[in-house]
Amino acid sequence: MIKTQDFQNNFSEDLTYTDEHGYNFLSNSNLYGGELILSNVGSVGKVYIVPHFNLKMTLAPNSIMVRFFEESLNLYLYYFLQSKFGYTCLKNITSATAIQKFNKTDFKTILVPIPPKNEQLRIINSLNTLSSKLDEINNLNVQIQLVKSQIKNKIIKLGIQGKLLNSDDNYYSKNIKLKDCGQLLSGRDLELKFINNEKRGIPYITGASQISDNNNLIINRWTNYPTVISQLHDVLITVKGTIGKTAINNVGNIHIARQIMAFKSETYILPEYILLVFQNNVNSLNLANNSLIPGIKRDNLLNIKFTLFSIQKQREICSLNSKCFELLNTI
Repeated sequence: MIKTQDFQNNFSEDLTYTDEHGYNFLSNSNLYGGELILSNVGSVGKVYIVPHFNLKMTLAPNSIMVRFFEESLNLYLYYFLQSKFGYTCLKNITSATAIQKFNKTDFKTILVPIPPKNEQLRIINSLNTLSSKLDEINNLNVQIQLVKSQIKNKIIKLGIQGKLLNSDDNYYSKNIKLKDCGQLLSGRDLELKFINNEKRGIPYITGASQISDNNNLIINRWTNYPTVISQLHDVLITVKGTIGKTAINNVGNIHIARQIMAFKSETYILPEYILLVFQNNVNSLNLANNSLIPGIKRDNLLNIKFTLFSIQKQREICSLNSKCFELLNTI
């Protein structure tokens, strides 16, 4: 059964199936490839073309399928609905309720400008060419981001090993475990009735969605009933769901949910340095979890081994890493 969300994960996970009886019962919704499908509940405006899988397929609920006698019209309508005008047409028939939706009857009332067939083909061919170029650019950008991520990880690794420091320096260092240099706080979820978006109480941080790409906190929820409080300069790391996102608490007292742990380091370790230690160990921590579900165990986090330098050398390492990251971001 084809769902619109299948297109977003490239048909690689959470697929839905039906049996032969279900397939025959849903014969009016059977798909063969090339059809246009769009979501009419929730993600209104998402439009897709069904791939040619050479498999029996049928349409899942909360979607509408459009099939023309000529497949070129499917492409033409696809591009039309992807345009600003087409999107506005869909929005105009969408109900303004908590869950956006529209029905087939209203969808059929949309007026679509249909030019002569040769003009349709010219438009389709032009947009196909542009779409291919955009795909090439997007793929190249993905590759660039991957290389940048690999370089960043290498810089972090070299940094906390002291290999970015001047080799002529005589500096203090020793190997320690995280549990020997601070305290780790495990978060706890709150019931919805204790959470608000009206800035009453202290910020409530639930997970990766509230940590930006530049390691800052995004505050959009609050609570008057905190039970697990992280304090200023604690280092935060997401340990469930989207794991390994990190941030330094630069806000003050915040309640953390169970997807997050907070580490308060001793005064002889900079929070920025612990941040690098976390970032350097994310992949190994997840592998050590020995589970199909991504996650970081408390004990594995506490047993991270790393090299401890003097405060001055930690500052130098963090400064060098920061400068390298700034250069990478200009690419």
